[in-house]
Amino acid sequence: MSFKVVSFLIFAMTLTAQSAPVEKTPEESRAELLAAGLSPQAADGLVQIFINIQSSAPKDSTPSPLEAFGAVIKLFQDMDAFMKTQSQQDQDTFKTIMEKKKMEFDAQVAQGNH
Repeated sequence: MSFKVVSFLIFAMTLTAQSAPVEKTPEESRAELLAAGLSPQAADGLVQIFINIQSSAPKDSTPSPLEAFGAVIKLFQDMDAFMKTQSQQDQDTFKTIMEKKKMEFDAQVAQGNH
């Protein structure tokens, strides 16, 4: 993933996380990834990365914006590194998923729902 794409994704995730009312469960996230065409191995790996990031966050405090930003950067770095170990088909599918998420985000911004 290029720096430009990662930068956008970090920005998008940060804005989306601020307005997202409910987080998906790991099972819901896995089902969404499988439905999009990722292999079970790739979906499980991505879900595990997300679980690891969540579990490393302090439980009794709200992270500073800098800490939150750092966590988002680490999430995308870990996802990128993991996906490079997966099949080309999974890499292409993941790229398509991320492009779709970008289009959804752009549509939300255009409607003023950010």
